Amino acid sequence: MPITVTRAFGQNDRNHATMLRIIKDLPAQHELHSVLGQWHATPDKFDLWLGVFNERVVGFTLVKGSDIEAIAVHGATRGRGVGHRMLTLVIQQYGAYSLKLVSPQGLFKVLFDETQQ
Repeated sequence: MPITVTRAFGQNDRNHATMLRIIKDLPAQHELHSVLGQWHATPDKFDLWLGVFNERVVGFTLVKGSDIEAIAVHGATRGRGVGHRMLTLVIQQYGAYSLKLVSPQGLFKVLFDETQQ
């Protein structure tokens, strides 16, 4: 899937509704709900990146300082490499070694290795 990322500036109801739609199938206790609440309360502390495919938002990434706080992909597009592609593109926007993944799961090292090729 040819994904692009676009930085969204400022908080608005449309972005918030889009993000809620993307995570609607996650359990209420999932950490993404908490991070989304933090973004909603202090949007100026986060960079919001929207993953777009065919002019539709299919995922988002929240960056706070040098930390990737959250990444989410709509349920209909999961398992197709959308999240991987979004992270790769966001990392490229900041420079390869200026960001770190808050929840280490080995994925970040893979992305760094790919951006260095």
